[in-house]
Amino acid sequence: DSMSMRDAGWIQLYAETNQEAVDLHIQAIRLAEELSVPVMVCVDGFILTHAYERVDIPDQALVDGFVPPVALPARLPPPMPRLVTCAPGSVAPRPMTG
Repeated sequence: DSMSMRDAGWIQLYAETNQEAVDLHIQAIRLAEELSVPVMVCVDGFILTHAYERVDIPDQALVDGFVPPVALPARLPPPMPRLVTCAPGSVAPRPMTG
């Protein structure tokens, strides 16, 4: 899966252990939010996913202090939705009806 996205401009983080996978997921959220780029956390599809390993889960307060709060630029639905069409003869967006 990661090879198909190799040249797409996504950030790819590779975890060698389950602890790294936990830590990288938290870091990936911050990177994606700050850079507005998709971030992919890659883990082995056999050894790590089928093994038991002790991991330290960080406190929620610590994670909340590291990851910025979500600030979406726009909320949906907009107060005056518009329907934009590519139909022949349509010159400007018109309000949606019914």
